[in-house]
Amino acid sequence: MKEPQKFVGWGIAVVVVAGLAAGLAYWNLPMFHPAWTGQFEAYRQGIIDGTGLDVRYYAEHLKGGRADRQDLTRYELAQLLKGISIEMEHTKDKMVALEIATDHLEEVPDYYDHLESMEKEVGTR
Repeated sequence: MKEPQKFVGWGIAVVVVAGLAAGLAYWNLPMFHPAWTGQFEAYRQGIIDGTGLDVRYYAEHLKGGRADRQDLTRYELAQLLKGISIEMEHTKDKMVALEIATDHLEEVPDYYDHLESMEKEVGTR
């Protein structure tokens, strides 16, 4: 009977580690997330400065939104800041407000500019 190849165990280990890393990236953990870059850090600081919210460990609280598992740097920072401020009308949790804002921005990239224009037009703000 032939002896099994020596590297079969290593092959299995590589597959397991790769699967674990992919799973962590899927769940948006920053140490494995592709957004963990200088651009993300600039967005993080901008959001801290604008709202006091630290998005370092941003994770979804609401399942099923259009922006689930999307990179925050995909959206304009100014739109995110407006969005958090406006969505705080619906929640006391800034992280939930951010998530609602990203869902709107996924549909319309300048959603909060349009909302602001519409509200000025009808005189609600």
